[in-house]
Amino acid sequence: MTASFLLSIKEANLLRARIRLLLRLHERLLLQPDAKTVHDLRVASRRLREALDFLEPLLPAASFKKLRVRAREITKTLGTTRELEVNLKLLRSLLQQRTTDPAALEFLLYSQKKQLEKSQNKLFKSIPRNPYASFGKFMMRIKGSRARQPGSPDLLQKRIQDFHQFNVGPGTSDEPKSSATHWRFMIVFSAKI
Repeated sequence: MTASFLLSIKEANLLRARIRLLLRLHERLLLQPDAKTVHDLRVASRRLREALDFLEPLLPAASFKKLRVRAREITKTLGTTRELEVNLKLLRSLLQQRTTDPAALEFLLYSQKKQLEKSQNKLFKSIPRNPYASFGKFMMRIKGSRARQPGSPDLLQKRIQDFHQFNVGPGTSDEPKSSATHWRFMIVFSAKI
């Protein structure tokens, strides 16, 4: 049997809640594959990664690495599908506004729909039917203690320093946006513990 590990009560409860949400959304995606579920599952996987990053010093190294990679795979797998869904929504909006050539928009709509179908087929082949057994097994090992104080937020400080390094302006990449998202998730997580 694999040993459990100890977190503060708040850390343990929050980590379990993030894992349960991911598993619930995974189940929903298999039953009801709509744009909202794809988006929600992708966000849940990013938030779980931030929780894992925040708690990394307190987690077994092998478990942390395995779960972090799995959560990243979920985010990456859902990314293309989500992007195509957003593109379709934008194209439909442009078509309703009648400000762009309707024939060109219809062609783009058709093309994006076909790409979305391919992406969804690939998505369902790559996402396993069992709800990520490793997450469930990991969750069973999490123990919370009232006596244990929450870990130090060193990663939060690192995210703040990284965020302040960026020059945001015209011609800059999406990296500041990505960093801001990580920073926001980290602040929300640390505020809850």
